[in-house]
Amino acid sequence: MTQNSPPLVLPPGLSRAIAALQDKDRHRLDDAVTRLHTVNGRLWDTEDRGRGALLSAAQVADCKREIDQLNAERNALAERADEVLGALVDAGRADAPLHTETLATVVDRLSVLTLRIWHSERAAARDELTRRRVPALHGQREELCAALDTLVSDVVAGRRRLPAPARFKLYGRDDPAPAEIKPSRHLRRVLAFGGLSECGKSTSAEFVHRTCGAQRFKIGFLLRQTAHREGLADPYALSAQRQAELPRRAAHRPNRQPRRGQLDRRMVRPGPPRDRRTRGHRPGPRGPGAVPDDPGGGAASLGPTSSPQAN
Repeated sequence: MTQNSPPLVLPPGLSRAIAALQDKDRHRLDDAVTRLHTVNGRLWDTEDRGRGALLSAAQVADCKREIDQLNAERNALAERADEVLGALVDAGRADAPLHTETLATVVDRLSVLTLRIWHSERAAARDELTRRRVPALHGQREELCAALDTLVSDVVAGRRRLPAPARFKLYGRDDPAPAEIKPSRHLRRVLAFGGLSECGKSTSAEFVHRTCGAQRFKIGFLLRQTAHREGLADPYALSAQRQAELPRRAAHRPNRQPRRGQLDRRMVRPGPPRDRRTRGHRPGPRGPGAVPDDPGGGAASLGPTSSPQAN
């Protein structure tokens, strides 16, 4: 999101209704709305970046993919906010008139309008037409806040019903062909260590490295490597689900040298088998993190075994 972007200020009627929620629901809603506003800011910036006159076709496509991903996150966060806001609804009157949109949809519109006002005020100094539009934009925000407060009051009192929050958005083909994922023939096994900070990931990976000669590196190598191959945006700008999809694409790609990553999670990979005829083979102790001798198991092709270790 653009540095120093404006905060999202909710109207007083909605804020009072939210204050009556349980602490857990209030925290969930605050997280969803805050993230929704952040995603909208990133969407605005990415759309502006995609309009650059000097962008290559690959860069424009990269922006389009990032916009699709951010829109998917935007809809998911709005649904999450509506799940919490549903607790405000008085379900006692099934015959109450149905409103055309959910509360989170109106909050999303308020978020976008807040960003539009902020960007317009910044541009007003160099654009006379934009400067004249700023008062009208502030008037639109006041009207939208008043309408949202009225809707909240009607919903809480049972005078109005809200539609189901599910949006059922589709991005991409509606009949995607399943991609066949094949493990690399160059690797016998990949072990991934994940968990919270200071939970023992590094210690476990180091044990396997010392015991079995496995190469150790951060999973961020794989994310950045695959994103570069696919012409995607910075993988850390994507959602966790989208990041998890990236390594699958590397399973049958040519090897490349990994680069230093940023994630805490570790992945380890066994090195080449030792030649027992020319080297003194001393089998190491078997432990919970040891790599078995059998070649089974799938792995992504992540570069030559001699790739540098990242700590």
